[in-house]
Amino acid sequence: MSIIIENLPDEWPEELGHRLQERIRQTGKKIVVIDDDPTGTQTVYGIDILTDWSVAMLKEALSSDHPAFFLLSNSRSVSLEKAQEMNRDIALNLICAARDTGCEFVVISRSDSTLRGHYPGEVEALAKSLGGRFDGIFILPAFIEGNRVTVDSVHYILESNHLIPVNETEF
Repeated sequence: MSIIIENLPDEWPEELGHRLQERIRQTGKKIVVIDDDPTGTQTVYGIDILTDWSVAMLKEALSSDHPAFFLLSNSRSVSLEKAQEMNRDIALNLICAARDTGCEFVVISRSDSTLRGHYPGEVEALAKSLGGRFDGIFILPAFIEGNRVTVDSVHYILESNHLIPVNETEF
């Protein structure tokens, strides 16, 4: 069974990208997007993507003119325990780098791998290492750039203007 894309609700009527960018600039905080696999980094451009989270590298990224950067942890490829350790290290190094540069930051832990990744353990380790402060957790069951969305608890991929349940595809 597939869903014809025209039967879905209309897109949001307003493009929010420019408003979000302005708001980010006004805060003066750097956005650090920690990504558990390379899928997300493949959908962005004009932004630094780090694969090293040493204090020196993070200081350089926090000092750049860019409002944000991606940090590819690839934590999905390791055990939960290793993923938690990686996120603790990332958090502690970010805190040190921010202290040394005077740059405030916010963290987004990004994953499209909730069924294959280490949620919630990975995010909990990150939040705890950042002092337990976080504004919220959003679970958005879609990967628009990859033509994947979830409707009524079924994950679909868009093929030829139809949404096909992913379990009926090679994915």
